[in-house]
Amino acid sequence: MIKVSHSPDIAIVLQCPSWGGVERVYLNLARHFASRGYAVDVVFSSTNGPLYADFVKCARVVDLKNTLMKYHTRERYSIFDYSKVKRYFQTREPRSVLSAKAVSNYCVARAKKELDYPHSVVISEHLDVETGRRNLNPIQRVVGNWLMSYYRYADSFVGVSEGVSAGLRRMGLPPGRVHTIYNPTLTDDVFTLAAERPAHKWLCDKQTKVILGAGRFTGQKGFETLIGAFRTVLNHLECRLIIIGEGPDRGKLERLVKDLRLTEYVDLPGFARNPYSYMKNADLYVLSSRYEGLGCTLVEAAALGTPVVSTDCPSGPSEILNGGEYGALVPVGDPNALAEAMVDSLMRPRDTNAAARWVREMFSVETAAEKYLGLLFDRGTGS
Repeated sequence: MIKVSHSPDIAIVLQCPSWGGVERVYLNLARHFASRGYAVDVVFSSTNGPLYADFVKCARVVDLKNTLMKYHTRERYSIFDYSKVKRYFQTREPRSVLSAKAVSNYCVARAKKELDYPHSVVISEHLDVETGRRNLNPIQRVVGNWLMSYYRYADSFVGVSEGVSAGLRRMGLPPGRVHTIYNPTLTDDVFTLAAERPAHKWLCDKQTKVILGAGRFTGQKGFETLIGAFRTVLNHLECRLIIIGEGPDRGKLERLVKDLRLTEYVDLPGFARNPYSYMKNADLYVLSSRYEGLGCTLVEAAALGTPVVSTDCPSGPSEILNGGEYGALVPVGDPNALAEAMVDSLMRPRDTNAAARWVREMFSVETAAEKYLGLLFDRGTGS
């Protein structure tokens, strides 16, 4: 049962309940906090998104009704939520605040400063800040730097990997207030849902090996590299590629599949309500990102015993795979190296038991949630 009070114990500020690694992390945290008896508000710019129904089961959902995000689904538009976030602080007076992603972080940190807010405000970064900046155009870079200039007014800063935390320190944030907390990725639901029958015919009635990718269809995820590498893999063995997810680059990826004459071999089925059954039944999971904060899907696939290959992008995959011990790491944006690792993994698969044990120990919800609670209620550091 959701605990409701005038002043919630914890307010989580996000942009929308989309299907993404960050959103699923905070759904896991919200569930854990609620199970511990905390009253939780989740504040969204827009409640359009497939995870909305899950959030309302464990938290009081606040919709800031950002019309721009509702109709354009661009997270950058949540910058216009600042006055509404400030008003939320004033009316609900949450006992602690946790946020994720640059624009939400800006909103809560600015409210902390302008209101001289007496309770703990914790902001988190889920991407390597420096790499993210390099992938922005000049105008976006100026705006991003301005947003992040407000970070210092928060009480604590969380990086979801050592690489992300190092980038936050290099931004000039006080080192003693920067903490590393690995994402709370693995819940009982992951393993329960993985046992269900997958919804894709290539996995249900498997005629050949199947490679899986997953994530938002944006340049960050490097899916064009994955598709290009897959074209080479087909020269060595019969297989199929499924990439689950959605995003603004769908049209570009569909054109690439058509141009490479891969229509019969590659499927982009969209959002998958149960991605874990896909992961469990795939023969190989590939993370092809240009940059990450951690790489939640890589954790999930490895925990389910699926062989994995990843780019050695900043930051996260090397930490997850212990420097390549538990899965191949290849250079970013190199389709030939990625194809070679994919073929090797399919033809000479590794023993995945050690990798599964490693990630299950490192990425439990209980461990991460308790560290966040320590920061939110000033019970010590998170790392």
